[in-house]
Amino acid sequence: MLIPYKYVGTCMNIIIPHGITDIVNKRGIVRTNMIVNPLVYCMPDNVNLCLLGFFSIFHMRNDVPYDIYGSILLHILWLMEPMTSLIYLACIHTPRHYRREIMISDKKGLIIIIVIFFSILTNIVLRFNMDKILEIYLGRYWWVGPVISHIYMNDMNTLFNSGRVNKVSFIKSD
Repeated sequence: MLIPYKYVGTCMNIIIPHGITDIVNKRGIVRTNMIVNPLVYCMPDNVNLCLLGFFSIFHMRNDVPYDIYGSILLHILWLMEPMTSLIYLACIHTPRHYRREIMISDKKGLIIIIVIFFSILTNIVLRFNMDKILEIYLGRYWWVGPVISHIYMNDMNTLFNSGRVNKVSFIKSD
């Protein structure tokens, strides 16, 4: 184990709120979640994990050298040593995400306030095991839907704008 288990919560408190910037900077995030989340909730766990892996590899391709190949190698490392994913996401990916989102936004102060608020909320949710309550009602991987929506809003528009893929009109981010 690379980091003691007691620091998992600290990493999660850093990682989880970073997707909330989508509410400020990405039009269509609510609509995307309303479409993606129910679909994901209905799928078996193994399908959810495969979808998460596919979208995550695509999402991390810009964070590492060698594009998609580097991302695949990163994910192999994460599978072999899962704690490395928390370290990477908390110390590298999330700060880069915040920097990028604050740079492109004309609502920098709002982003900072929302991130602070959701960091406090995440701490409360994790401290009182509310994530376990969500597991009872929505399944073990209830969080995969919001993660896929976040990745879609941050990456798929790039792919669509490259001309390599046709836009799916009912989920587009405008």
